[in-house]
Amino acid sequence: MDEARLVSRLAELTGLLSPAEGTPPEALDRARRLLAEALLNSQSEPMVDPSSSSPVTTNIDTLPQQTVDDLRRIVHDAIPAQRDRSLRIFRRTWPLLATHIPQSEPAWASGWTLESSIGPFESAEGDLVWFDIRRTATPVLLIDSQTERPLISLPQAALPDSPVNVGVTILDIPAGSIWLAASLFDSNSPAGSFAGLR
Repeated sequence: MDEARLVSRLAELTGLLSPAEGTPPEALDRARRLLAEALLNSQSEPMVDPSSSSPVTTNIDTLPQQTVDDLRRIVHDAIPAQRDRSLRIFRRTWPLLATHIPQSEPAWASGWTLESSIGPFESAEGDLVWFDIRRTATPVLLIDSQTERPLISLPQAALPDSPVNVGVTILDIPAGSIWLAASLFDSNSPAGSFAGLR
């Protein structure tokens, strides 16, 4: 994504937002930086609920010059910076997290632990907006030694950094999801599919 397109996209998502009461002013800058990073990473998951009414179309020419300068500075800093490819972000327009409300939690994030939320911000229409941050994690697969099929997928943080003593069978599994091979529960499940626990 080129610099002009990135500035334009940030303007669409945040140009008419301002920190709501109780939200620190620097929170909007942080949200914009994370959005720029996710956009540069080509986040494939939608950042806004496609079924909701779109935010007011924001043309960069109609924004205050200070806002345009802020967006350009953020983009200028973001393009050469090292990026975290695990970042996923969603522009939430519902005050509570609820899996059955698309403006609250997108289908792609169902069952996915929220790392943090930034906001609320107030839109030009007076609505409240939050940016929800999630990150992907590289899983560790435990494999059946006889069939060589994956049985369990654990967060990488669940395993110790150094070798363990023989006979140690206790793992401290952090908060998050554990995924088990679906075939353990249903022999008709598709090959390579997993069932999650929350």
